[in-house]
Amino acid sequence: MHSTSLAAAATALIAEPDLAAGLWALARALPEELALLRLGVATVEVGGPFLRVVETAGDPAGPAGRGGARMPREGSANGHVVRTGQPHVNLDLPGGTPRFLEEHLLRAQGARAFLCLPARRAGAVLGTLNVALRAAPAAPEELLADLQHLADLVGAALHRMHLESEVRRLSDALRRRSQALDADLDRLGALQPLGESPAFRACLREVERAAVVDASVLLLGATGTGKEVLARHLHRMSARAEGPFVAVNCAALPEALVESELFGHRRGAFTGAEQDRPGLFVKAGGGTLLLDEVGELTLPVQAKLLRALDQREVVPVGSDEPVATDVRIVAATHRDLHAMVEAGAFRRDLYYRLVALPVRVPSLAERREDIPLLVRAFLASACARMARPEPAVRPGVLATLQRREYPGNVRELRNLVERALVYSGDSLELPADELPRVGGGREPQARAEGASWPTLDEVQREHIERTLAHTRGKFYGTGGAAELLGMAPSSLKSRMQRLGIPTR
Repeated sequence: MHSTSLAAAATALIAEPDLAAGLWALARALPEELALLRLGVATVEVGGPFLRVVETAGDPAGPAGRGGARMPREGSANGHVVRTGQPHVNLDLPGGTPRFLEEHLLRAQGARAFLCLPARRAGAVLGTLNVALRAAPAAPEELLADLQHLADLVGAALHRMHLESEVRRLSDALRRRSQALDADLDRLGALQPLGESPAFRACLREVERAAVVDASVLLLGATGTGKEVLARHLHRMSARAEGPFVAVNCAALPEALVESELFGHRRGAFTGAEQDRPGLFVKAGGGTLLLDEVGELTLPVQAKLLRALDQREVVPVGSDEPVATDVRIVAATHRDLHAMVEAGAFRRDLYYRLVALPVRVPSLAERREDIPLLVRAFLASACARMARPEPAVRPGVLATLQRREYPGNVRELRNLVERALVYSGDSLELPADELPRVGGGREPQARAEGASWPTLDEVQREHIERTLAHTRGKFYGTGGAAELLGMAPSSLKSRMQRLGIPTR
């Protein structure tokens, strides 16, 4: 085969991402003087007695049929080649005695020569390349060498096909596992929005109205009010329910990696980027992406986020080529974004892009009548995980919990219930260190006439100190002072330094 013809054939095979389509392109690229009758590829079925035909090209239909057909390993030239790793060549089908199944069939179809070559990848035979000719080749040794080069390209394509199949298998298994876990959590109430209070029902109605359209949604509310639970509910109620739900806490992303996490990166884009990686926008394709604490994003990242929303595409770090995206954005924040816009800390155009459908999530203090329902749901979920019976909840304990203050809202209530479970037997008992904080609540008291009114700094200092006492000095992470106060740790540290509170 002429080098130009070989290069054209190789290009045709490589250019097609789908091996079946590539095989037809290869058949068209082979020179006419080769007198091609049939071209086929078979792949090994791991652990089975068969080879599977990936595709056959040419005319008439080949001996093994179209893609998807099977052929036995025993008694076939394809099986012999896979077993030995050596090509099988028969240049005189009409004159000799057929040795293998394919040769009987091809001779009846008018083939004069038959070559079956191993499709290899890293020394392993993954399948075969089959070539049937209407005439014996003029230079068989040269042709065999050229076809073996093409067969090795087929081996690379089969390797890619196997990898893609495995990725699909693992993705499907992960999706099924995720759906099963979500179903279990839903059954236990961990992912279901719970509440019968007027404030919560009004919020839930707004979420369900927003689910009908595909516009961006902005969930506004203090830390721990259950914004992610509502975002998941919105996703399940929307037309994107069959797609993925991906959540990211923007405040927890390292500043240097925010763009890479959101938009992806290309291999070599920075130190440690050893391979291409899709960002969260791509991973959430066809579904919903929750950007929690969106107010913590820097202005440069906000600009790129706005472009992603407007253009429906992202540009991975280290690339100039945009990648199309199809994702519904739900943003959430405890911060006053409008005030941040006026202060120049948040882009005005991005704010109006996100606030298309705003939903305010009530604090636990606005829905105290929901506390008994939440307590029982959290108990059921925690006891199921611990494989223990649920303790009884005395009315006095519920009344105490309803009077208590919850700076961390629903999340703090859930943590308290799960911690109380450790101290409980047949009935729920509150930890001893919680009792002084729950006796009668702290109602605002009127100041005596002439008494000095506290300044805002004094109120903030007292509240931060009480929160630090509650967390036993824990500053960062889940249940830490920064989370309960709904602030980024760096912002809380700066506030404490300004107020004269030791930061240790």
